[in-house]
Amino acid sequence: MSLKKRLIRIYTFILLLLALVITASYQGVQSLVEIKDWVTHTYKVIAHTNQIHKLVLDMETGERGFLITGRENFLEPYYTSINQYKAEVEELKKHISDNPSQMRLLQEVDDLVAEWQINAAAREIEARRQVNAGKISFEEVSALIDKETGKNLVDAFRNKVDRFITVENNLLVKRQVLSRKHTAIAAFIVIIGSISVMAVSVVTLSFVIRDLAVKIGMDHAGLEELTKSIEEHKFNEVLELLPEKPAVLMTNIKMMAEQILSEKQESKALRSRLKVAEDSIEELKAEIIKLRGIKPQDTQDVS
Repeated sequence: MSLKKRLIRIYTFILLLLALVITASYQGVQSLVEIKDWVTHTYKVIAHTNQIHKLVLDMETGERGFLITGRENFLEPYYTSINQYKAEVEELKKHISDNPSQMRLLQEVDDLVAEWQINAAAREIEARRQVNAGKISFEEVSALIDKETGKNLVDAFRNKVDRFITVENNLLVKRQVLSRKHTAIAAFIVIIGSISVMAVSVVTLSFVIRDLAVKIGMDHAGLEELTKSIEEHKFNEVLELLPEKPAVLMTNIKMMAEQILSEKQESKALRSRLKVAEDSIEELKAEIIKLRGIKPQDTQDVS
């Protein structure tokens, strides 16, 4: 077989192997990024849910302050939180539109808040205004509170929010485990693939140049030194060790050496991109955690 045909076959094999490694690495990184996106998505859902809980707590606090003092300015957090609450619910619906069970649970939460506003908060606020106007006594407001309509609705709201967040936390754990698994797989593909390409390239180049060295009359000592230079990736020394340098031979050897060096650089670049992707996602994850808001806690009953 001629040298040209042999080198063409070698180049073709190395390029195919390199293409396979690059494709597998790209798919691994894409899969990793997709799972990281789902982890980030879950953090956002939890953050919005915590914000909804906080806004309902603010509504309840504002109403309670008004019932105690009778001063209208205490209702400012109540009315402000109502508008913010509606916006948060709509935003959360967008994030969980792919999860029917969570959509149903969120609707139940929203229904409970609406019922609390109509059957508890609004009635108690109106009764307190009647007290301010001197139309009824404060005992009638107390009688409304003693029915515990507001307490029961707030307790039910809190329980459903806890259920909602528990589901999201379970999804988060699963996605974090899957993320770590895909990170390991992506790193394995990049490392093993790069080593395989380098090994095949070096071994192939070693055999070709040894064969050529014998044909052009290199002695045993020179051949050993040539082999050592190849194993140590000192490709410039390989060219200097050849006793004769026919133009075609030198061109082919130089092309193969440059190919191996290029593969080594691409392998390094792949590992670098993978590291940058992981660092960027971790930074985003940290930022989302800061925006999560307060954790669900027991709300105080209206007294």
